[in-house]
Parts: sequence; C-alpha cells; structure tokens
Amino acid sequence: MSDTKYGHIFLFLLAVQVGVAPILNQKLLMSNVASGENVDEPMSINKRSIVLTCELVKILISSGILVFNNQLTLLRKFDMTRALLPSCLYAVQNMLVLQGTSVLNPVVFNVLNQTKTISAALCCYILLGKKQSRVQIFALTLLFCAALIMEGYEESLVDRLKSLSTLRLSLGLIDLGAVHDRIVLGILPVFGASLLSGISGTISQHLLANRNVHLYSIELCACSIVILSISLAYQKDELQALKGCLGKLMFSKSFIIIFNQSVGGILVGLVTKYLGAVKKSFGIIFGIALTVIFQSIFCANHARVGANHYAGCILAAISLFLHSSFPFQTSEGVKRKNS
Repeated sequence: MSDTKYGHIFLFLLAVQVGVAPILNQKLLMSNVASGENVDEPMSINKRSIVLTCELVKILISSGILVFNNQLTLLRKFDMTRALLPSCLYAVQNMLVLQGTSVLNPVVFNVLNQTKTISAALCCYILLGKKQSRVQIFALTLLFCAALIMEGYEESLVDRLKSLSTLRLSLGLIDLGAVHDRIVLGILPVFGASLLSGISGTISQHLLANRNVHLYSIELCACSIVILSISLAYQKDELQALKGCLGKLMFSKSFIIIFNQSVGGILVGLVTKYLGAVKKSFGIIFGIALTVIFQSIFCANHARVGANHYAGCILAAISLFLHSSFPFQTSEGVKRKNS
C-alpha cells in the first residue's frame, strides 16, 4: 500500500477522532452528574495536569507501537533537540489561542481560526518550496468556506450575519481604546497562533520526511513535558496541585477523554508525515461534520443536521478531491505527462 493511501486512512481516522471528542465530553460529563460526581474534577481544576497527562499517554502509545513493530531500537536515536523548536512554537501557540478566546466572541474567533489552513500552505511554500497549483488554491478556498458554514450549524445565517455586523459596527465606535484592545489582545493573537501553527506544522513535515513518526512524537512530547516542568519550577503551590490532579486523571472517566486527545495528536503526526501539514486541516473539517452527525444520532435534544451542514460536507468533499487530484506540477512534469 502506498504512503498516500496510508495517509488517507489516517486522515479518515483523524476525522473520526475529532468527531467523537465532543460526544465523549458530553456523555462522560452527563455520567458524572448522574452518579453525583463533581464535574469540575478533574477537567477544570488544573489544565496543566491535563496537558501533562496527554503528553505522557502519547509517549506510552508511541512506545507501544514501536514495540509492536519491533522498532524499539529506534529509541537509541532519541534526540530532543530536533523537536525543541516545534514544541516551543506549540506552547506559544496555545497561549495565544487562550488569549484570543478570552477577548473575541466565538463567531469571530472561529472565522479567524480557519486561517490555519492558509497559513500551513503559505509556510510550506516559503520554508519548503512546496507550491500549490491553482486548483489546489481554489480547493483550499472551498475548504475555508466549508469550515465557516459548518462552524455555524447551530446558528441561523441571519444570526451569524448579525453577529458579524455587530463587530463591524463596534469597530466604528468612538471608543478607540476598546477597538485597540480587541485588535491587540484578540485578533492579533489568533492570527499569530495561526501563523505559528503553519510554521510548526511545516517544520514537523520537514523533520518527518526522514524520521520515524512515533519516535518524533516521543521527542515532541518529551520536550513539551520539559517546557511545562520549567514553567512550574518556581510555582510550588501549583506543583502540589498538579501532583494531586495526575492521580485523579489516571483513574477517572476523564482519562477516556485524555486518551482520545492523545490518539488525535498521534494521528496528526501520521497525516503530516504521509500527506503533509496542509492535509490535516481536511481531517479536522470533516471531523466537525462528523460531530454534528454523531450528535444528531446519539445525543438527545440536540439540533438536527441542517442544510448548511450538508452544504459544508459537500464543499469539503469536493475540496479534498480537487486538492488530491490536481497537485502542482513543474513545466517538465507537464511535458512528460503529455508526451
């Protein structure tokens, strides 16, 4: 089986993982409520403990895959310096996203957050020289439109336009201080996170070209753990809270959610290796579509699949077909194909 076929299988699995994640969150939290457990534990008492547990689980899963494939000797080539830059970029990216979401309303954030696809394509061109054909650029535009349509499946089009109109009107107010805060503390951090997402994805794509994806995942997770540990070194109170949370996370229903997130991180690496950093955006968009389908089937009293959602799915499918079928070709490649 070719690398491309493997890549599309992992892309499908990534979409399923993204689609299932909200369902797991909802079902497990409802289960906690029914059993009288505190829903705030452990998912909201210490976010760093969740991140740390995810990284540890990814290391265990990746190591298990290496053992299963009789590739454990690859750990002799373990080198954290390769993953240091992407890890730092991911850490800064997460902080920028948190900053942006604290200032912007969900509609504006979702619109700006979809620029990650464009950022990945642009960074691949600038850093790796990988060009997109005109058809692929059109396909990415379609994917962007599909994301905007599906992100708003719970809102009517009129409500969405009203929200965006409110933003435009707010920019025209005399209160320049509020406008400045919205731009500097909200819009620019989200754009910065999208740019860093493209850069880190491109660097990972370059490194994975000649490196085992599971070894790289272990290196990436190890760097993240080191960065997190350094940030906690001078925060004794939070360090004590972190130790208490880790035990609860490992032996609670919330571990299922963390395990799912960890699998998603590994699948992102596999898609990046076999299809490139740009293609992982397709998996995430299809995951949004699957979320709505799963919610309409398994979750009671939830909004049904709407016409805008079907339209988004069709656009995303067309986009994936076009992007995969019409890659960029040099003039020499075109001549060989025609000859």
